[in-house]
Amino acid sequence: MLALSGWSADEARHPDEAARTLERLGAKQAGQVLSQTRNAAASELLRRLNPDDAALTLLHMPDERARELLLSLDPARAAGLLARLPATEGKELLEGLPRHSREEMAEILVFPPGTAGHLMDARVTAFAPSTTVGQALIHIRGLNERRITDVMLSNEEGELVGVVALQDLVGAQPDTLLSVLTRRDPSFVTPMTPREDLVELLTQRHLTSVPVVDAQNRLVGILRHAALMDAAQQDAIS
Repeated sequence: MLALSGWSADEARHPDEAARTLERLGAKQAGQVLSQTRNAAASELLRRLNPDDAALTLLHMPDERARELLLSLDPARAAGLLARLPATEGKELLEGLPRHSREEMAEILVFPPGTAGHLMDARVTAFAPSTTVGQALIHIRGLNERRITDVMLSNEEGELVGVVALQDLVGAQPDTLLSVLTRRDPSFVTPMTPREDLVELLTQRHLTSVPVVDAQNRLVGILRHAALMDAAQQDAIS
């Protein structure tokens, strides 16, 4: 059982397992747990949650507590969670942050036209390497509005560590760890990568998706095939 006031001895030794337990509880109960957990432990757990689950969890705690936890995260990670929220709720949380943090996160969320950051979807489907195939598939089946061909693996710092093709995921045993299936050293771009370079990458490597990372290799979004094709078409007519 998760301790409400902080880490238990076992949770401190196995933080990833504690995060997976929170994910199984669901967003509402996870929000209650993190609302009552001391700051350092709550921030650590939030960082290790699947980003989609982490974003939903923010909606099930008082706004001030949600903002407190957002401020404890790296701005890129916090902006990624805000991008996953419904527009109204995300805007309300963002506007309640201190000015410097608010402006920094807002800048991350808006990139110039003709760049990867402008074309990307910040709602990238990412998992910890310790996630099993069965756990990942359960989560993916709940994302009906997204067309997923690859899933990203990120560590507790939000850094990209690998990519797993959906077809490999579906064909694997449920208890297989995603770390076993990952493609190491995947292709990636940065938010400021120009459209012309995206077209070249699409043409040369026949990608269905490509992760977008910041200068610290932290995962900030994904470019899906449709967006890549749109970039190619725009390049052809410009």
